[in-house]
Amino acid sequence: ELDTRLAQVPLLPKSSGKKTLRKALKNRNEVVIDTATWTQYKIASIHPFCEGNGRMARLMTNLILYRHKLQPTDIKYEGENRTAYLDALCAIDKEYDFRRLKQLIAKGMVTSYQKLIAAQKKAIRKS
Repeated sequence: ELDTRLAQVPLLPKSSGKKTLRKALKNRNEVVIDTATWTQYKIASIHPFCEGNGRMARLMTNLILYRHKLQPTDIKYEGENRTAYLDALCAIDKEYDFRRLKQLIAKGMVTSYQKLIAAQKKAIRKS
């Protein structure tokens, strides 16, 4: 037999509603970015394909972000950024420290948002 009683749910004061919602959204976004970071690392580290592992890792990272209505990351893996990316992967291998890779992904998201905003402003000026 199932117990089907309903529990009392305390109501939030109106003043804390926005703050609580912002915190919950920030935490949700943090978890999504953590998941995207872990996925990027795992695909890069297991190297499942002869070629295209980096592209596949970035694609999966962006798919996770997109599915959660976040802006895809725009990471360029050339020159200085490539060194930073490889250093971030090494930090995970050596110390299980995901912070560097997470920062690269977050920085790429910011760049992507900036490009989106610039494109929208340009479109508004034209209309």
